[in-house]
Amino acid sequence: MGSASASGEFSNYSARYGAIREEDRVTLYERLMDLLDCPVGLVAANKFVPDPLASSDAADQVVGRFKYRSEAERRAALERAQQADNVIKKMAPLLLITNELLHRPVIALSNGQTRRARILSSLITGAELVVLEEPFSGIDVGTRQRLSDLFAQLHAGRRPRLVLVLREQDAIPDLVTHILKVDDQGRIISIGPRKSVSAPTSTSSQTEAKRGGHDVVLSNAQGGIGLGDTSSPALISLKSVSIQYGDKLVLDSIDLSLHPGLRLVLAGDNGSGKTTLLALLLGDHPKSFSFPASSLSLFSHARDHPSNARTLINRRLGHLSPELFNAFPRKPLAAGGLTVGEVVASGFENVFARRKYSEHQKQRVWSLLSLFSDLIKSPQGSSFTSTQGQAEDVKTVSDRAFAGLSHGSQAIVLFLRAVVSNPQVLVLDEPFQGMDRRQVERTRAFIDCPADFVVGATATEQQQDQEERKRMAIVLVSHYESEWPTTFGSLLRLSDGKVVERI
Repeated sequence: MGSASASGEFSNYSARYGAIREEDRVTLYERLMDLLDCPVGLVAANKFVPDPLASSDAADQVVGRFKYRSEAERRAALERAQQADNVIKKMAPLLLITNELLHRPVIALSNGQTRRARILSSLITGAELVVLEEPFSGIDVGTRQRLSDLFAQLHAGRRPRLVLVLREQDAIPDLVTHILKVDDQGRIISIGPRKSVSAPTSTSSQTEAKRGGHDVVLSNAQGGIGLGDTSSPALISLKSVSIQYGDKLVLDSIDLSLHPGLRLVLAGDNGSGKTTLLALLLGDHPKSFSFPASSLSLFSHARDHPSNARTLINRRLGHLSPELFNAFPRKPLAAGGLTVGEVVASGFENVFARRKYSEHQKQRVWSLLSLFSDLIKSPQGSSFTSTQGQAEDVKTVSDRAFAGLSHGSQAIVLFLRAVVSNPQVLVLDEPFQGMDRRQVERTRAFIDCPADFVVGATATEQQQDQEERKRMAIVLVSHYESEWPTTFGSLLRLSDGKVVERI
């Protein structure tokens, strides 16, 4: 259940919609059983070992490569598998993971479902101590409370003891008894019982920056802010679009138009259809090719139009999501990995590899990095400094290894990659995951206040950059309303694939 790019290679996250490769068909249940050392189904077949839960007829069909050495060995394997099955099916409902989700391919899970699956994989192993890093990221509000209650129950029963790693701006659950605080330089600044250590609460986080939220979106809409230029043709439009997987209707008659300058929050609980809708907007979903332009229009044409060939449509789109974050290659420089600057520059073509780029593009990369370089840190949380103790210049930061950055710093670099070309449409799916408070605030300010973040070597370039950024249509998904940018004036809320709220 770990990162998709653990090997450092790029992993095609868009395959989740087609499950083309055989390994993409491995279900969550099969992955969890393998974690408990009981390979079944496709995992067992891929490992060339017998499946203890297979029927006798199925076992007879693969005698030879998949044969137990004795009847006693088969019975022992069956007993272990039944015990593992009981553990999974007892714990899964507590994390709102249904039987249908258990038997869905791992790659087809939504971001929030994947987060819950990773928590489940951590809890079923029987470990005495489990460390959960940002367990509430990408999780809707109701499920966060459910998880918090579950963690409290498990921790109180000492099965297992839990250590939660949270961002400084996150609310701390009631179950926490002790707090260890680390500053931006990775130094411990306080440790002790909760009562003796100041901690943020759900009402005190985000106090240094204006909070976003539903009321802010509604107020902006009433004031004509963030609605986009409806006098211009829609960049992307959907008219009564539905998507169905088997008997499940994932999207039901969706209507949506993205006009230049639109600022749209896409809301909804985990599994409500947001991921599928974003895939249509990005042209990633295989079914996007089946719709005529009258139903799904991407830049005035159907998805299969020559002008929407992948290399061309990539130049009009910017994208950041947990799936892209996990899939992005992270090889060390010695093995051909990318530098920070090369990762940002890859956004000009929206590719996942090193590309040649012009001197003008290089200057733009440096200009963007200069606005965030003080927040780009090592995995230990410290900013990079020169041998004289001064902050590194932007060119030196640009030459650093992307793989050698902290989680939040990698998220910032991938955000800059998404915006480097000033795409016509920018899709940000949980872009703030892993970022600390200052990183979140700077990224939100960059979106909200273009005039405060000047990019360009000349006055003409700066003016052009400002105009392009103002006309960029932005779609945001974030389950933390306080982190929504404050210039968004539209909202679309989904529930079970249906639109239940529209601002």
